[in-house]
Amino acid sequence: MKCQYINEPELSFGISRHVDIKFGIMNYGVLDFDDEQAPRQIKLGIIGSNEDIEQFCTWLEECNNEITAKESNKKNLFPKFPGFKEDSAFYSKIVTNSNFQRTITKNDIKEISKIKEKDEKIKEAVDLFLSEIEYLAEIKHQIDVIVCAVPKEFTSNMHYIEESEEEDIEQDFISNKRVIDFRRLLKAKSLKYRIPLQIVLPHTYNENIKRRIKIRPNSEGSLQDKATRAWNFFTALYYKSGGVPWRIIRKSDDLQSCYIGVSFYRSLDETQLHTSTAQVFNERGEGVIIRGGEAKHSKDDMQIHLSSEEAEKLVTKSLNKYRQEHFTQPARVVIHKTSDYNDAEIEGFNEALRKAGIQLYDFLNFSKSQLRLHRNGKYPPLRGTFWDIDEETKILYTRGSVDFFQTYPGLYIPKSLKFKVAFSEQSSLFLAREILTLTKMNWNNTQFDNSFPITIKAARQVGDILKYIESEEYESSYCYYM
Repeated sequence: MKCQYINEPELSFGISRHVDIKFGIMNYGVLDFDDEQAPRQIKLGIIGSNEDIEQFCTWLEECNNEITAKESNKKNLFPKFPGFKEDSAFYSKIVTNSNFQRTITKNDIKEISKIKEKDEKIKEAVDLFLSEIEYLAEIKHQIDVIVCAVPKEFTSNMHYIEESEEEDIEQDFISNKRVIDFRRLLKAKSLKYRIPLQIVLPHTYNENIKRRIKIRPNSEGSLQDKATRAWNFFTALYYKSGGVPWRIIRKSDDLQSCYIGVSFYRSLDETQLHTSTAQVFNERGEGVIIRGGEAKHSKDDMQIHLSSEEAEKLVTKSLNKYRQEHFTQPARVVIHKTSDYNDAEIEGFNEALRKAGIQLYDFLNFSKSQLRLHRNGKYPPLRGTFWDIDEETKILYTRGSVDFFQTYPGLYIPKSLKFKVAFSEQSSLFLAREILTLTKMNWNNTQFDNSFPITIKAARQVGDILKYIESEEYESSYCYYM
């Protein structure tokens, strides 16, 4: 057994590189700042009550300028927000006006709030927003992103699940049966309009809203500082409008790799298991979504698996999408999933790769580990601590103390990530470095120490939304699901 530390991976920004997303954008600009195709203006549609639209637009104007950092003796942990403007950082500006804004009335909000059955209440609220999304999608001026400002009356008595990096995952990433989720249902039903959504809660732009949204039973979501809220909102907005904030640093001799994350999800009626995949095509992290076939519970290991035929189809579809995007095949394919690989899946994956002529591939699966390391002092192990237990099983701290922050930035004792290697041509250390880098490719926030690689995170998000889609048609770009 060998334990070692992996240095924090750097990312590439406009004119240089940095380990931290916020400092990278602030000091060196977004990656595509000088690209003619980058979104120099973002036409923003807004849906909400008159009061929410007014308060949100006021906040947008405030964010045009610098927002001071939260007071802290850890200066790197809470940096200032430099402002969303044309001459620095994001090199872009927001464009919105009354033609791009749609109001939901107080009477509509009141009537929906009276509904006692929660699933029905959520469906009515989603339909209310959808009618306005449809209108904005049909206006002459092309809108890049639509912001849905959820009224506080809805958030106080509706189930709205926010993603939490601290939340434990089941090994196969299948959610337990729960009530309909507002965010996921709205995202699913709006896909046909082909405009990415940004769902905003009241406390994002109004600090006077005291209520927090529950993440799990008997807990309350914490309110981030003002600069951090701006960082997360505008970074996600920039990506959804077609921008590329940062990318993985790729050496000239690195092989072109296709990363495939595999996740399973139940149909809404709980009768079927399906597969979703999210691909990260290259170092720019361009993601494409694929809906796989039906999966089955195995009596042998009580986990979820694909048949050999479905496994082959899944990888074949993924490679076809890759070829459509890049006009070539990748030299290497990496498959990440959250359940073990059985013989049938390996046979199917191998057959698809053999037919495509791809000889380099890696099969890994992930789960949260109960094994924990300790170090002298009051802080948890460093993020990047890697424990190579044996030929098959590895432990990696993707969350932990961070030298750049001079502290541990989390709220809970971090769990390590266990990954098992079903097959690989690469060394364990190479794979661990790659996983650590892929945890920094989540454009939904600027937290660079996410628990899971974006392959797994994205595949799970996609499955959570695909379960609400009955037809075979769906959007293939990841920006519609995040």
